[in-house]
Amino acid sequence: MQSFVQDGMQTEGIRMSTNKSRILRLLSYLYHYTDEDHPITTEEIIEKYSSDGEILNRKTVYADIQALQDEGWDIRKAKANKFNAYYMASREFTQEELKLLVDAVCAAQFIDRKTTRSLIEKLQGFTSQSKAQELDRYLYTAAVKTVNSQVMETIDLIYRAIQGGKKISFRYYTYTAGKQRVQRHGGEVYVLSPYALVWDNNRYYVIGFSEKIRKEGQFRVDRIGEAMLLEEKQQKPSKGFTINRYVKTKFGMFGDGKTQKVVLDCDQDRMDAVIDRFGEKVKTLLTENGFRAEVEVSTSPNFYAWVFTYAPQIRIQAPAEAVQAYQEMVRQAGQ
Repeated sequence: MQSFVQDGMQTEGIRMSTNKSRILRLLSYLYHYTDEDHPITTEEIIEKYSSDGEILNRKTVYADIQALQDEGWDIRKAKANKFNAYYMASREFTQEELKLLVDAVCAAQFIDRKTTRSLIEKLQGFTSQSKAQELDRYLYTAAVKTVNSQVMETIDLIYRAIQGGKKISFRYYTYTAGKQRVQRHGGEVYVLSPYALVWDNNRYYVIGFSEKIRKEGQFRVDRIGEAMLLEEKQQKPSKGFTINRYVKTKFGMFGDGKTQKVVLDCDQDRMDAVIDRFGEKVKTLLTENGFRAEVEVSTSPNFYAWVFTYAPQIRIQAPAEAVQAYQEMVRQAGQ
């Protein structure tokens, strides 16, 4: 009797294991190969999963589908050639969301081409095989990709430093006139207390307290190399420092110009440009021929370059030193 019971338990265990394996394989197939345009019929399921020696019937298929639905999988019934059929109706991401994520990966200049391809392939795994082809869009981007293949690891290290309140060290790279990638300042090791990562103009920047300049600064992540997580605690931010204000005033993440309030005299059809750059809360005042905008910016060459892009429809009115600096930059550019 004892032997019979043990044999029966072993047989039941094998059957349960087989059932679980079949349901998992069915779930995998529904997830990766079916959608509203490509359902699989009950007969096809029976044929597919009876081929390995296990004989199925309609009742078993219905029970397996019901078990998956009970676990929260959005599997729906359809008609295919007058037969009942099933497909995975929804997944973690919609097709529109996946396209948006793929476009973001393609546009990100800090992600090298090899990593871009890898990320797209992983995103394709979140939809059916037929719809995955719609996500193969990376060849159409005009973004200039970085050649730094360590960017993803660097980003992860920076996040760990931010969350753990630690400093990081790294070497910073630049390019010579001969297009050689070299270490800046002869390979000097930079030490930074990172406070935040900012994505601006399709590039990643880390903002933090730099021990070299003894104040907050920013560094392009794709120019960072040999990054290390240090055990030292972060330097506290300078008095009055906030990430939001820093990002807004350090215009476009370039330069270390003086932060000050600037008044812009603008033609009426340039409100879009001003809002795109400074947001809808920017202070403006209607004038006879357009409007004036008061903005707080870092008066760096990058800011003056932005003004020049819209000249003469956007003009610097005040302060006088900003007007003079802008005019001098234009004069030098014309030499």
